[in-house]
Amino acid sequence: MIRKNISYREAIVLKGNKPNPTNSLQKMLEEALRHPPITRKQEMEKESTQVRLIFSHQGYSNLLCCQLIQFDEGASQPIVKLDSKTQEYVIDAIRPEEGSAKQASNSAEFINSILYFVVKDNHVVFIAGRSLRSKELENHLNWLLKDCTNALSASEDLILNKRAPKEIEEILKENHVKEVSLEAGIKAEQLDLPFETSHRESDLHQSMWEKFQNIVKKDFLSKNNSAGLSQAIENANLRMGLKLLVEKEASKSWRKFLDETAISFRHFNFEETVIILDNGNVIKGNELDLTSQISVEIGPNGLPKLQELWKEMISWLTSLTRQEGLGDV
Repeated sequence: MIRKNISYREAIVLKGNKPNPTNSLQKMLEEALRHPPITRKQEMEKESTQVRLIFSHQGYSNLLCCQLIQFDEGASQPIVKLDSKTQEYVIDAIRPEEGSAKQASNSAEFINSILYFVVKDNHVVFIAGRSLRSKELENHLNWLLKDCTNALSASEDLILNKRAPKEIEEILKENHVKEVSLEAGIKAEQLDLPFETSHRESDLHQSMWEKFQNIVKKDFLSKNNSAGLSQAIENANLRMGLKLLVEKEASKSWRKFLDETAISFRHFNFEETVIILDNGNVIKGNELDLTSQISVEIGPNGLPKLQELWKEMISWLTSLTRQEGLGDV
């Protein structure tokens, strides 16, 4: 038995940034999943072998339970051969077919991430995988419902919106937000290294990100060659933050801006978020998300026992929706 983080999202269809009531996510997804899996493989990029696919789904007590997987087609797995009689171990690679009997009509792939999710109407709960989180789930659902099956039009977008606990939402309604700050660490791979010589350093139309890149260029390139630049940035422990301040009572247009900003940051790591209210109270990021932990039973193959997993996820969703006044499941 292990403990896993489980999170809640509300599925909303937008058209021109406004909610557009349509069929529930559950109904659209059930219809889309009638198509054979081979037609529902999302290839991430033209030259990439990375694939995402809802490979398994089932109904359970009028809810839809699914597994989203990600794998690299044709990938092999490095292994080390341990031999106590040799002075040096041998590194090799295997294909998944080598670990089991291979049938001529079938092939196998190594899965690098699995996301488990349950849908009831527009309620979604999920357990994230190593490289599959709410952002990747939202991306795949939009591809599946728009590009693959046309359940949504090109002008519509599905978002998986975060909901704060009921008591936090009530506090936010009763008090004006004075300040919102978001902060996150910066990794070298986010800076598009290596930098090229720029002729726009004085351009007023540069984005904040471009200005930041130029500052890093001036500060680091004079002291480090390009080979050591990535390591220098990692060692610097750089962080970037965004702070929104309200000097007086917010207008309707400002509140609209805050609502749209909240949607834009729905996949942000809210552990790095701080909201300061005009009455002085502080709300931290981990208070802004409906999340918890559940017990997951692991089978002999090292994977969760699915029926027990679905039961635990549905139980948490049922309890959550009643507690938070989100409707019955």
